[in-house]
Amino acid sequence: MIGDNDAVVGKHVTFWSSQWANLNHTSGGAAPNTFKGFANVLLPNPPTCGGNWKSDPGNSVQPPAAVGPAINAIGSSSISKSGSVISGNMVRTVTIQVDPGYGPNPGHDGTGTVISVNCQSGPAAPVKATAPAKAAKTQKASKSRSN
Repeated sequence: MIGDNDAVVGKHVTFWSSQWANLNHTSGGAAPNTFKGFANVLLPNPPTCGGNWKSDPGNSVQPPAAVGPAINAIGSSSISKSGSVISGNMVRTVTIQVDPGYGPNPGHDGTGTVISVNCQSGPAAPVKATAPAKAAKTQKASKSRSN
């Protein structure tokens, strides 16, 4: 996981760290300090823009023992904590070329360089409360003209 503002080709990022919240930049505000970078529930899986994810705090999510030379990651704009559950959104997916040194505990940060942005989504368009009434009015006007 990286912050959505860091999901830029060529940017050096941290996807796993005890300092994840301080090292990543999310457009929706600060992430909880207990989030370290991995999610254990992806909706949908595999992740796509517009989805959501959940995680347990700290080292509760078992990170992989090793990662490949390139990984796919989620760019999240909004991360929050409710009770012991941390959750967020998926507004970008990226591929990261991983630096050497990753380890499955927060003492061995996962870092790398974004080499591609695979999807991006903007915020959902607001739904106007007057839309259904307007649609009904338009249908009524169309029927009057056809008669």
